[in-house]
Amino acid sequence: MPSIQPSSQATNPAIEWFGQPLGLQLMQQFQRQAIPEITRVFGHSGLYLSPGNQQPSELSGNMLAQVLSLQREPEGFSGVLRCDSLNLPIASESLSLVYGLCVLETSPDPDALFEDMVRCLKPEGVLVLLGLNGLSPTRLRWHAKGIRPVGKSRLRRLCADHSLEITKLSQVGPIWLRPQEKIPRYRANQGLMNIFYAGHLLVAKRRIAGLTPLRKASQAYKLNPGVGAV
Repeated sequence: MPSIQPSSQATNPAIEWFGQPLGLQLMQQFQRQAIPEITRVFGHSGLYLSPGNQQPSELSGNMLAQVLSLQREPEGFSGVLRCDSLNLPIASESLSLVYGLCVLETSPDPDALFEDMVRCLKPEGVLVLLGLNGLSPTRLRWHAKGIRPVGKSRLRRLCADHSLEITKLSQVGPIWLRPQEKIPRYRANQGLMNIFYAGHLLVAKRRIAGLTPLRKASQAYKLNPGVGAV
């Protein structure tokens, strides 16, 4: 009888790029520029979605008592728990913050993932999304990896569709990215060149509850006040 060959681990070039030196360097800069927005969010629980397991598992600068961290993998997300890409096992309206670091770019359905992130937010909860800019020259570093950026106009539409009030939508990162080079901090100067920065930062607040149908998550992982992180 022939031996059973073990199945190989699925790979994904888009996810793997975020774990390479250039991807890690760029994500680190994005994270630093988002810290001021995170420190303004207070509450008990949050969710941090990162583009791969090479990223730090803790969300720096957060002021929350508990943050659940999940990392992108080829079949969905892993970390404290595993789930598919489009059904986060988090109770509806249970989080003060949902923070997504370049996770729409590797989702099979970015709109559905966006909807599920909004579903998890409490009224007045904050969504912070960092994404890649498809107009930036830095796209030459990742465009052949299967990464699909979500543009600012699409983000505005998604926020309007899901009753989110945008409090910030700005550029982040460098215009170009070289190995081992210190990345200059983005400065919000007026001018055409701003549209070419490597990424964008969206900060939006869920102002009105109950207008968007909420999908019920199976096996919901509920973060209760008074329960510390494991």
